[in-house]
Amino acid sequence: MELKLTTTDLKELLSEYYYKRDQIDSKVVFNTTLERDMYNEEIERTEVKLKRKINLLGKDRVVDTVITENELKDTLKIILEEAGYILDNLTFDSGINYVTEGYGLGEETIARPYFKGAIINIRKLDKVKKL
Repeated sequence: MELKLTTTDLKELLSEYYYKRDQIDSKVVFNTTLERDMYNEEIERTEVKLKRKINLLGKDRVVDTVITENELKDTLKIILEEAGYILDNLTFDSGINYVTEGYGLGEETIARPYFKGAIINIRKLDKVKKL
C-alpha cells in the first residue's frame, strides 16, 4: 500500500513523536537548498531541523538539532511499526524545477529546489499468535 505524506503531515508526525519521546515541545523545519557538485551539476539538498525550546540557566533558549536522512527513515520506521505497519520503501518527493522568467533578451532560466514530502510503501504487520 502506498502512503503519501506532505511536509505538513511529516511535521506533525515528527513533532508528536519527539514530544512523546523527550517531553519537549519541538518544531520541525524543512530547508531545501540548491548546491553545485564538483562537476558543476545542480543538486537539491533538504535539511531537516528540529527546533526545541530548552530552559538553560533560567533562560529559554532555542536549540537546533539537524536530523539526517537515515535518522528520519529510522524515526518513520518506528512510527509505522507502532501503528502496526512494516516499512517496505521510503522515497522523498524532492527535486529541481526549472522556471523561465522574462522575455526576449532578458529571458532567464532559474532552478528552484522543492521538497513536497515522502512516499512510503507499507504493508500490514501480520500478528503472530503466541502459544
